[in-house]
Amino acid sequence: MNEKPSFFAELKRRNVYKVAVAYAVIAWLLIQVATQVFPFLEIPNWVVRLVIALVVIGFPIALVIAIPPARAALKKALELDDSLAEAHASSGLLDQIELHLEQGNSELERAIHLKPNYATAHHWLMLGYLTLGHFDPAIAEGKRALELDPLSLIINADFAWTYFCARRFDEAERQAGKALEIDPQFFLARYYLGEVLQFKGRRADAISEYRKAFDLNSDPYSLGMLGRAYAQNGQKNEAQKVLGQLSDLAKSRYVAPYAIALVYLGLGEKERAIDELERAYQKGETNYLFVVKVDPMLDDVRGNPRFDALVQKIVAGK
Repeated sequence: MNEKPSFFAELKRRNVYKVAVAYAVIAWLLIQVATQVFPFLEIPNWVVRLVIALVVIGFPIALVIAIPPARAALKKALELDDSLAEAHASSGLLDQIELHLEQGNSELERAIHLKPNYATAHHWLMLGYLTLGHFDPAIAEGKRALELDPLSLIINADFAWTYFCARRFDEAERQAGKALEIDPQFFLARYYLGEVLQFKGRRADAISEYRKAFDLNSDPYSLGMLGRAYAQNGQKNEAQKVLGQLSDLAKSRYVAPYAIALVYLGLGEKERAIDELERAYQKGETNYLFVVKVDPMLDDVRGNPRFDALVQKIVAGK
């Protein structure tokens, strides 16, 4: 009797992973419109949050109906008109997600050459430079993005994260505060702030921010960082409970191995943390892997031969 293919093998066969990437790009663009354009039209904040909620709900639907892969659409668009800055920028973002980091930066640089005042391209190039540890150029791109779009919620928040990865913690804390002034309910800014506070030794405050972030969005990364903070604060039982929660969440939704690795690191189980990161790489689950070179949360395993080899593979590109 022929063995039935595994669930994940079947997903791969049907290009579902590519669909997930396509949906991520489309979702990002929708959120950009909701957070940047709606306020100028005096549309209430609850409408913005509704759009974000619908994007999240729509993800499993997108997997089922299998939208055409974004890569093919972008390739066709650039064949028709290679001067489309937006297509180059989106192609660059896809490259980053798929761990073609240098190639992604080249696409984003091309987009900015074509459209110098394109805030989103500067934002994404900030993240691209960040992934490779080019902190000064990343910060310069972040500043330019905010000059062009000072009220962008996601740019303000990601700029805080860029400062955090550059170990410029005071600036990161101030920048996260600016994002939260725009929207105190933005979960991403909450957990970025939590990261900064944790590295500044304010663990109780960090735990509070991670809890708020998880309560706002039920985001597994927030939960993973909460578990790490619990462990480092001596609350090992609470950290173990978080591992259980992540395991339960994984039964009904996607939980990135990166989030689980964070908890293991807090518990001092470095090899198990690296196991999770390697598993993510081997399965093509690239969520957050593109920042392993610079993420301070992973500093405890730097110098470990297995981890350093993984970083080299990721930075070299797939």
